[in-house]
Amino acid sequence: MLYSLVKIPAKLAIKFYCRDIAINKKEMLHLDGPLLLAVNHPNSFLDAIIFCTLFDKPVYSLARGDAFKGKFVTKLLLALKLLPVYRVSEGVENLEENYKTFDHCKEIFKQNGVVLIFSEGKMH
Repeated sequence: MLYSLVKIPAKLAIKFYCRDIAINKKEMLHLDGPLLLAVNHPNSFLDAIIFCTLFDKPVYSLARGDAFKGKFVTKLLLALKLLPVYRVSEGVENLEENYKTFDHCKEIFKQNGVVLIFSEGKMH
């Protein structure tokens, strides 16, 4: 519900903020089947919003696990279709939590859903 409510003003804002979005294969936005978007990004927050506004279906985004602090924030992020992924730098003890997220992704794929993951890397 929250995702749908936020998506409406996001679509309007993206049209104003990003006036020229080039899509090479627009038919990919309407595929019927499970879809994993593995993308590179200069700004993961804005890029995730752009992808969410391009697809009619909900887009579930994998996000840094350290953002999921506290019950309220976790509920909010989950309502926005963000799923936590923990890295070693966020505590080895949290890595086990990734299995819950991966199981959730499997269920999304079984329902022909869309999951967005950003590649991790360092820039010097």
